[in-house]
Amino acid sequence: MFPKGQDKKEPVPYELGRSEQDFVSYLNEKTGTHRVAGGGLTESAGRIVDLDALAGKLSAAISEAEKSSVFTELEQVLSKLTSPY
Repeated sequence: MFPKGQDKKEPVPYELGRSEQDFVSYLNEKTGTHRVAGGGLTESAGRIVDLDALAGKLSAAISEAEKSSVFTELEQVLSKLTSPY
């Protein structure tokens, strides 16, 4: 494998199993993806733990003040995200 940003003359050797799941697990670990054998996505693909927690807080919020507080937290979390996705 030739990871982005590394010298193209020095590949990262693959020395694990030869099953589809072995390859997928290796690639997920090295690239930060969330794939399953067959090409699908895991349940955690595209998920952001902090946003999941805030969604739970928002659904439990009863008063407008509680909801406003969650939205303030949400804005803080969103301002720190660096991924364009």
